Amino acid sequence: SSPTVPPPSCTHRAACRTPAMPGPSPACTVLSGLLLGLWWQVLPAQAQEGLNCYEEPKKTVEQGGVPTVELVTPLTASGEVEMVYTFPNADYVTGSVSFPEGFEVSFSSNGGQTYSVFEPAGVNRVKLVGSLPESGSGIALSVPEPIASGIGAVGAGGDGFEPLVLGKRVFNIWHHMRSKLVCTEMVEARGIAGSQVCEGYGTTTSQGYVVVVAGEVPYTSNANVGYADTVNSRIIYPGRVGSETGFVCVETPPTGPPSLCRASLTDDFSKDGFVRATASHNRPLGWGYPDYSQQRLYAVDWYRPQLYCLDLSDAADLKNCAGFPYSSPFNVQRAAVMPKTTRVIVSGSGRSACVETSTNPPSKCEGWPDSISSGSLNGQPIPVMNAQGVALGFCQYQGTSRVACWHLTDGGRAAADTELGAAGVKFQSLRIQGVRNLPMSSSYSHLPFYKTRTYFSLGAFDTNQGWVCYDGKIADICENFPGSMQVPAGTYGLAVDPVNNGHCVWALGDRGILNSFSSADPSKPCGSEQPVVTVSLASLSQACEQVDWKSIELLHTSESDYDRVEATVTDSKGAVVKTGDLTSGPLSLAGIPAGGDTIQLSISLKFTNAVKDLFTQSVT
Repeated sequence: SSPTVPPPSCTHRAACRTPAMPGPSPACTVLSGLLLGLWWQVLPAQAQEGLNCYEEPKKTVEQGGVPTVELVTPLTASGEVEMVYTFPNADYVTGSVSFPEGFEVSFSSNGGQTYSVFEPAGVNRVKLVGSLPESGSGIALSVPEPIASGIGAVGAGGDGFEPLVLGKRVFNIWHHMRSKLVCTEMVEARGIAGSQVCEGYGTTTSQGYVVVVAGEVPYTSNANVGYADTVNSRIIYPGRVGSETGFVCVETPPTGPPSLCRASLTDDFSKDGFVRATASHNRPLGWGYPDYSQQRLYAVDWYRPQLYCLDLSDAADLKNCAGFPYSSPFNVQRAAVMPKTTRVIVSGSGRSACVETSTNPPSKCEGWPDSISSGSLNGQPIPVMNAQGVALGFCQYQGTSRVACWHLTDGGRAAADTELGAAGVKFQSLRIQGVRNLPMSSSYSHLPFYKTRTYFSLGAFDTNQGWVCYDGKIADICENFPGSMQVPAGTYGLAVDPVNNGHCVWALGDRGILNSFSSADPSKPCGSEQPVVTVSLASLSQACEQVDWKSIELLHTSESDYDRVEATVTDSKGAVVKTGDLTSGPLSLAGIPAGGDTIQLSISLKFTNAVKDLFTQSVT
């Protein structure tokens, strides 16, 4: 059978949220308004055969343990394209659906009712959305809006813990005190009075929205982890209201002031903006982790033997996960989600345990003892994934340049000659000039994972911070990593912005300092004065014997949108291979082969006097 190809449900990009973000997405998902068309030249015989030189979209399934291509569907459409592949037996394996460069991919485990850019367990639908030029061999890529590289502290009295990315905004919640919700615009001067302070979130001299629940300002822990609900535009985080422990929920619309989430008036959610935790007590929760695949937020009671869980699957009725809290055999310091599984690792008191969260009540993971001896914990457990993005297990720093790892299957210590154990050896062997090979203390550190990559910071509370990335796809430290940056005093947490294939990592540190770095090269911030589009043709079909780049051109725009636009094209090493004017039409790339250092191109676009909504509205 072939994938379903429904007609586009939107004809104007402004009608939909774009692009796909963590959490379930609505039915319509499209690219941003401004596109860059890029074409390549194929051999005449190949052109006569109608080959676009993509590795054509296909679905691969396991049959008797052998990967078998079940269907192949050539891409012949032009304009906006949407395809949905079905896996009725929930047998999807990461990477078993291939698709053209520039297409957005999202996943569903509930038959297509909701989609997420993060892969949940039990995927049974995979949706691809993208654009193709009207003619020729090529693709149409979204042109990202330029963003700032970060922002310094504003005001005093708090700083935040985990950066929470929601569209073009970054949120954080002041920690270990009565909470303020701080919102920073990624785009320069988009906030109030030409600042980056979001409208409705304080002033340029006193940043933050003061959250008030039932007449009281919620109190937060040292490590108030959060959940960025991109579908409903909400921020959820642990907090204590009066003598009750639970989770705070704030509506954060793209325009207009924030407000409390309306209560469902159930036992759990009886107050606007607050879900009371089961077995509530007079202590704030934190030190946990959001699970966007399962739509859950986990939290622990510091140095108490409980793991709490908030179920976010029904936005109208937030509630405690069935069977929680889970009682650990020891006092817990941290909880860590294991990617693409339903397992959570809890660590503390020199021990670790594995919690199977798919059962009611949650239970000890099959194959595990009640707990294992894991020694001192610095930072949090670090998930290590395989080439499919599934957790192999976790590693943890036991001291400076001392790392140990344990298998997720049975809790056994990973030997150095295993893929997991080898990752631990790479971590403890890291040497970054001026940076201690030690994460922030277990009281504060927060790390993200995205697709097959795990990111974490080094340097504790020092001024010099190190950025580390491990990629299960290559079973090694990511290319161009590690990196480093000078900050005032340490890094509390990192977060990946999933836009443009996770191109940007945001880092929040002491005193509320917010920085960013590129996931392709940590020596560079995400911010720039001009948009940059990067494309690789490494996945070209082997049916095409020779491919050369042909030209680039702006799409969905007109000359009245700007006075001038100049392009600078660089190869994978950063060397300039072409410059030219895109104002009036295509720029030729003739003579540049799609191979070697130029298999990947980055196109930087410099606009003069561009209209304000150039990147968000299409020209119709």
